Amino acid sequence: MTYGCDVSAYQPASPAWGPNRFAWVKATEGVGWVSPVWRAQIASGRSAGLGVGYYHFCDGRNTPQAEAQFYWNTIKDVWQVGEPIALDVEGAFFNYVADPVGWTLACAQELYALSGLKAVFYSDWSHVKGKWNWQPLVDFDMGLWGAAYNSVGFGDPSPWPAIFCWQNADTNETGGDSNQLNGDLSTWRAYGTPANIQPASGGTVTPIGDDDVSYENWTPAGKIQHFCDIWGLPGGSGGDQPGLPGAPLIQDRETGQGAWPETHLGSVRQRLDASLGGKVDGVAAQIKALPAVNGTSLTQGDIDAIAAAVLAAIKAQANK
Repeated sequence: MTYGCDVSAYQPASPAWGPNRFAWVKATEGVGWVSPVWRAQIASGRSAGLGVGYYHFCDGRNTPQAEAQFYWNTIKDVWQVGEPIALDVEGAFFNYVADPVGWTLACAQELYALSGLKAVFYSDWSHVKGKWNWQPLVDFDMGLWGAAYNSVGFGDPSPWPAIFCWQNADTNETGGDSNQLNGDLSTWRAYGTPANIQPASGGTVTPIGDDDVSYENWTPAGKIQHFCDIWGLPGGSGGDQPGLPGAPLIQDRETGQGAWPETHLGSVRQRLDASLGGKVDGVAAQIKALPAVNGTSLTQGDIDAIAAAVLAAIKAQANK
C-alpha cells in the first residue's frame, strides 16, 4: 500500500503534504462549481513529487454527459498523462438519481469519449455494498476508490476483484482525508494513461522510463515495426515491443498479456480514434493505398515519406 490523501477547497492552495505520496484533488461539482484552489493544489502536489489526480463530485440533477463535459473541459488543459480522474458518487446524489449505476456509467463513458481515460469510481462502503449492482462499472474497467474509516481494511470489494484506493480516515497532514493506494505510483500512473491499459483489478504494471520511450533510442528496424504496428501494416511486430531488447512491457487491458503500449494496435488506434472522432479507419485506408506501403518492404525513407502523408491524411479526415 502507498500512503496518500484527498483534498478539496477546504484545504489551502499549497497543503503541507508531509509523507503523502499521492493526492486526489477536487476540481469540480455538478455543471457549475469549480474549486478556487484546484489548479494551485495540483501544481503544489506536482512540485512536491506527488502523483496527482482529479475528482468530480457528481450532483446527479444534470445529465451525466453534461457533468462529464463540464468536468473534462475544466481540467483538460492542466491534466497530464499519468494523472487519473475519478467520479465521486455519494450523499444526496442517491436521492436525485433513480439509476445510480446507469448514470455513473454514462458519465464515465462520456469522459472516455472525451479523454481516452477510464474514470475511477468513488463511494463509501455502504453504497458499494448496498442494493445496487455495480458490475457494469467493473466491466467498463473503472477502478474502485472506496471509503471505510477503520484500521483494518475496506473489506470485500466485490463485484470488483480488488480495490484500487482505500479512503481510510477523515484526518490527514493536509487537513483532508487519508488514503491507501493498492500498489505503487506506477499503478497510479497507469490509471491516468489514455486507453487505461491498467485493468480494474489493480494488476502489476512495470513503469516505463523516459529513456525507454524516446524514439531516438530505437533501432531503425524498431521504428519501422512501430509504424507498421500502429497502422496494422505488413512488417509489424505483431504487438511485441520493437527495437529495444529487454525494455519493460506493460499488461494489456484486454488480453492480459505483456505488450509494448505504444505499439499495441488496439490501444493506439483507440486513442487516435478518440482524438479524431472515430475517423481512424479512413486515415488507415488512405495510408494502405500509398505505393510505399504496397511494396514488399519499407525503408526509413519510405517511413519519412509516409509520415508526411499520414499528417495530411489525418488533417483531411479530421476536417470532414
